[in-house]
Parts: sequence; C-alpha cells; structure tokens
Amino acid sequence: MYIYSETGILVERVSYADLAQQYGKPVEVSENGLILIFRKGHDNPEIHLIMVHIDKLEWVATIDVRERITSYLKSQPADKSLKDFNMMKSFYKEQLKGLKNLREINMEFGLNDDAEILVRLRPREIKDRSKLARAIQESGSDAEEDSEFAEEQVAAKSVEDCSFFYFFPNQHIETCRAGCKVCFGCSAEGQRIENQLLPGQEEDDEDPQEFVYFDNEDDDVSDLQGQSMNQDYIFFWNKGKAWKLNTSTRKLDRLGIYVDEREKQTWIKQIRTGSNKHRVAIRISQTPVKDCVIIWDLVNDCEIVSYDVTKNAMFFQDRHGNQFLAENDYIINCRQTCRLKSYHLNVNEFE
Repeated sequence: MYIYSETGILVERVSYADLAQQYGKPVEVSENGLILIFRKGHDNPEIHLIMVHIDKLEWVATIDVRERITSYLKSQPADKSLKDFNMMKSFYKEQLKGLKNLREINMEFGLNDDAEILVRLRPREIKDRSKLARAIQESGSDAEEDSEFAEEQVAAKSVEDCSFFYFFPNQHIETCRAGCKVCFGCSAEGQRIENQLLPGQEEDDEDPQEFVYFDNEDDDVSDLQGQSMNQDYIFFWNKGKAWKLNTSTRKLDRLGIYVDEREKQTWIKQIRTGSNKHRVAIRISQTPVKDCVIIWDLVNDCEIVSYDVTKNAMFFQDRHGNQFLAENDYIINCRQTCRLKSYHLNVNEFE
C-alpha cells in the first residue's frame, strides 16, 4: 500500500502481507480511506476491521456475520411488528439458508468513516435464475407458456426484489477518537470539519444500534439498484427514486429527486457518499456518453449544483469531505463551482 500526502508526495510504502495471510484481502474501504474491511475467502462468515495508520495497518476487530445475524433474529426487536419479524426470519431461513453455504449468497459491504458496517445479503442462485427468466421472456420464447417455468419466474422475481441488510454499529467510536493520535479524521476537530460543524456545535443524534433492514415486496423501496452509506444514513435507489434510512431512528424517507421511469436513457446510476455527511453526489445517466452529477443537500433536501460530465469522469474527495470531479484535462471543485486546469508532469523533468 502506498501512502501519499495531500500534495502528492509519497510518504510511506506499507506491506501488509502478514495481515493478508491471516485476514484475507480488502473488500471495502471507508470514504476517508482510514478503515478497511478484510475478508478471507467467499465461504468465510468472518470480516475484519483494519485501521490504516501513516506507517502501518492495524487489526481492530473481527465480526462473524452469520453468528451476529442468527443471534439478532432469536428475539423480536421492539421496532418490528410480529408479521415483519416472521417475514425476516422466513427469508433468512428459507432463501439465505441460514448462511450455511456462503458461496450461494451474494454478499456486499458498506463502510463509513465511523467504522460502521453494512452487509447486504441475497441468494446468488435466485438472482442468476431470474436473469435467465427475464432474458427468455424478452426473447419471446414459448417457454413462458410452460406453467412450471412461469411459476419459477414469478418466484424468482419475488425473491429478487428482497434483500437482507445487516447494520453493525461501532459502539466504541468515541473511545477510538479519544485515543487516536494519528488519524485526523478520528479527532474532534477532524469530525467537525468533515461534518461541516462550527466549533462548539455538536450533533444531537442518538447512537445507532444494531439492526436488520429487510427490503421486501411490501415496503416503499422497489426495484432496488444499489445502496451506499455515510455516517447518518443508508441510501437506496432504483432507476427513478432514492431513499435514505436514518441509522439512529431507522426512519425511511424519500429524497426529493425524481427521474421519470419512462425515460429510456436517463436513470439514477449511483449515490456517492463522502466524509461530509450532509451532502451526497447523485450520478444520473443522460446519454450513452454523458452523465449528470448532482451535489445534493441532505439537510434541505435540494440540489446545490449539478455538472454534465463524461461517462468516465472520476469522483473523489479531500479529507474535509469537499467533492471533486476529474475528467479530460481539468478538475471540477464542487464547493467553489470552478474548473481547474490540470497537467501531467513527470518529477524527473524538474531534476
């Protein structure tokens, strides 16, 4: 791993061969780049939190996803009705098979700057079979007339619309920040800057608790295309709508953005989060070669500014959570709404 300063100077080369042998490979990184999730093999239920320091990588915690979810589902949570809780348990037991064979499960991870983890679980076999069913249906094959195939197609589509989201909070985040002397993002000053808070101003949200969100056919989220997470919310989106789930109150709200689902070339591609938890970047496909990136204000639920960019434009942020877009030979500073000319230079040209 190569660690650079903000001015592009190589600070350190860090080898983590020992960690890789013990904990596997990195599968997810937080927006501030200071926390990693390692996993060893597709059939291993354990994931490992690794902290990035200026001169080393350090193991922080190991979480057994299968054990944690099984334990969570043993008793009915206070915020879940008996009907919803039974649906969750049924999906976990019948479709996810209790996570006994993880090679048949599609597992995706999310990680925010507070080292809170989001795990999305859905059956891989059903997902692949539903794709086949749609392909046959679009081709106009007579196979749809077969009752057995039709029933399987309906069942596959029904299960495809369901996902299991497990949220695991970092209950020691304040202790971590108080004891951390290296990471700017963990300090109180760093958190105020990243969250755009004034000195002396503090957040009043309750600490989030462990929970499972079950996205099923009966909830508001439909035709889910993706998910992301920052320090306050989990974001879901389909091709035309977007939602945010508060990790403290577990309240689901729709964002004000809407794309007409009858549009053939325009749809929501991604919601990109960052260290500034009050803003996200919503990327929308416009044409086969052009996208639109909208910087969205989560506090006032409105657009701040938008940019038309090429398909291969790159999004990134600085340590303060300020957003940038890079394409062609310039960089767009989204906070200052200006373009900066960039040059490709070799260091040896100045020697």
